[in-house]
Amino acid sequence: MLVGLTLLLGFIVIAYRAYEPYTFLHEDGTFYANINKAIARDGSIEQTQYHPRSWLVEDLGWNRNLDQGWSNVSLGRDGRWMPKHSFVLPLFSTPLFVVFGYDGLLWFHMLALVVGLMAAFEVARTYLSDGVAALATMAVAAQPVVSGDVYSYNNDVFYSALLLVGVVAQLRQRPWLAGLVYGLAVWAKATNVLFIAPVGLALLWGQPWSTWRRMAMAFAVPMSLFLAANTWFYGAPWVTSYSRILMRKDGQLATESIRERFKEPFKTHVKTVLEDEREGVIPRAPLLALGLVGAGVLAVRRRRSLGLGAAFWVATATFVALHGKYHYVYARFFLPVVLLSVLPLGGLLDALSRLRPFREREGWTTAGAWSLGGLVVVLALLWARTHRPPSAGWRASDHVEDAVVSRDSKRCDYFNNQRQKWECPGDGPHDFFWGASLGKQCTFDGQPRSMLWLHPTPGTREKRMRFEGLPAGTATVTLGLDDTSRERDVTLELGLVDGPRWPIEGALGPNERKTVVLSPEESGLTEPGKALEIVVRGSPVHWRHLCVEVEVLP
Repeated sequence: MLVGLTLLLGFIVIAYRAYEPYTFLHEDGTFYANINKAIARDGSIEQTQYHPRSWLVEDLGWNRNLDQGWSNVSLGRDGRWMPKHSFVLPLFSTPLFVVFGYDGLLWFHMLALVVGLMAAFEVARTYLSDGVAALATMAVAAQPVVSGDVYSYNNDVFYSALLLVGVVAQLRQRPWLAGLVYGLAVWAKATNVLFIAPVGLALLWGQPWSTWRRMAMAFAVPMSLFLAANTWFYGAPWVTSYSRILMRKDGQLATESIRERFKEPFKTHVKTVLEDEREGVIPRAPLLALGLVGAGVLAVRRRRSLGLGAAFWVATATFVALHGKYHYVYARFFLPVVLLSVLPLGGLLDALSRLRPFREREGWTTAGAWSLGGLVVVLALLWARTHRPPSAGWRASDHVEDAVVSRDSKRCDYFNNQRQKWECPGDGPHDFFWGASLGKQCTFDGQPRSMLWLHPTPGTREKRMRFEGLPAGTATVTLGLDDTSRERDVTLELGLVDGPRWPIEGALGPNERKTVVLSPEESGLTEPGKALEIVVRGSPVHWRHLCVEVEVLP
């Protein structure tokens, strides 16, 4: 328990220091979050409403050819856009997403990482002393591939935790649980069979036939669901989302299988896989090499772990062989063998230092009590930093995802989860994206505020943001140009669709705000269900950061 609390406490500190709202949704995290949204809101995984169609079906100048790296959707059998990535992770994390919003995904990710490491610790302490197992676990956790991936949300941590839980289940003689989590891990990523085959078979060797049968039957449950889902969504059990990835080729929409990305020349690409400064296995997981040495030492000193040590060697070699041919490579793809390396690394430490097993103590220790107290304090700090108290009424900035944003009468089709803003075809720098203010955006008198970020576009273009279903009540409008603005004036219209426009008068200068309070009769919000529209028109100069907030109180 103390090991798990220490890991969780350390991960919370890492996340707390790095935390800025939504920034942990980098790389594919924002698209996994789109699957969470579809499940929570629509009861479906369909991505037609969440992935930007303009990227793939319109000629935007920059998108004549887009490979698989630009696409996060696949073509379903009925023409619907389905997620390219596995939806198993979002299925499990959506409950936390529903309760805690996007921050729940970060919590799920950290908890999954702790579960994976704790499972690795349990594997190691099966053969080694608790002290050696704990030391090896902390050493593995300190590597960049683990500690550097805390502030994230990705599938690799999730399925790695499943795989290690499966190993523990086998060691504890629970074949039903082992088969079930192994099947889920393969559903989450099919190439995990390269881990399960050597490791699972090594632990099954010598077991009675009934154990093999139970594990196979449990494994068949998620596998049957996997094949059924493929048939339902893509037309055949053997056709997966990675078989029909949407992309653009010569300006036309096309599909491609992920197999087309396993054609790199092995001799040259494997060096990149191992040595790349940013994502190479050696820089990101340097102790993996020592684990390979430790597997041999462990096999000589402890014969009962010979099979698992050999399986670790085979799994690591097959992972290198697989990714040596794959175009897109990240060190986190090796996380299953990195976590399993806790055992051979511990065996090497045990051989070198000849540490004796620590005595186990019953009940709470002083260190355990301090760890739990520190955990509670850090949890409270992280909660206070990531959550603001709810407004008593309706606030526009709380409903950014529900807004309809258009540019020159053309609807913007991509909500960027990481930036909490809508991107429109033809937008320039990120400053032109419309949505919620994050970080230091909308700073007045040195104080960042939660508002809408409505950057005027240059030229004569206009942007509109519409909110549906406003409640009845008194409307309070606050707007201004923040501290970083260099120009005066904006052309702003604000009011109800098919209703009165709200009076916003007078020029605004940098770091100037104004507030207008409108009664229900003045605003037109005498009954619920009205639609609010904000219109901002462009101008020859654009270094003006317009911030607006609309709050309706009953």
